[in-house]
Amino acid sequence: MKELRFGALRGMNSLWQQTEPAPQEEQQESTVYSQEDVERLLAQKEAEWQSRQEAAVQAARSEAERLLSMTDEERAQEQQREAELARREEEVARRELRAQAVQELAARQLPAELGDLLDYTDAERCAASLETVERLFRQAVQQGVERRIAGSAPRSGSGNQGKSASLRDAISEHYSL
Repeated sequence: MKELRFGALRGMNSLWQQTEPAPQEEQQESTVYSQEDVERLLAQKEAEWQSRQEAAVQAARSEAERLLSMTDEERAQEQQREAELARREEEVARRELRAQAVQELAARQLPAELGDLLDYTDAERCAASLETVERLFRQAVQQGVERRIAGSAPRSGSGNQGKSASLRDAISEHYSL
């Protein structure tokens, strides 16, 4: 049995030695570029940049030509479409802000209904209104707790002074039986 264990360990050891990288593999080869290689790479990158710039200029020209060839009615329709697109984008942004705010309210252990009070104009205003709503909510809860605690002190005794009532009478009186 011991021989099997040692044999298994020897097998594992040889397997481990095989997967270990050789010292020559650990060294990374350094690449040396000649001046010609560097110039060729720079020329290639410059050509790519130039082609992207030309494509952007061409797209801007074609858009300008398209806008010039439009009639007044088509321009009005285009502006209306752009306004509608902007309105939809704002609505999507507000929904995303609301979803994030509701998650934040839940993380802060506040009611999700407080999300109706927040300003979803942009992220900064939403965060500021969230802080304000949280502060005001916690203050209101604290005031409510303090008001309840400050109420009248409980009276001692059962309130039936001078009466000796049985348990049956107390139960029937309590449940109006």
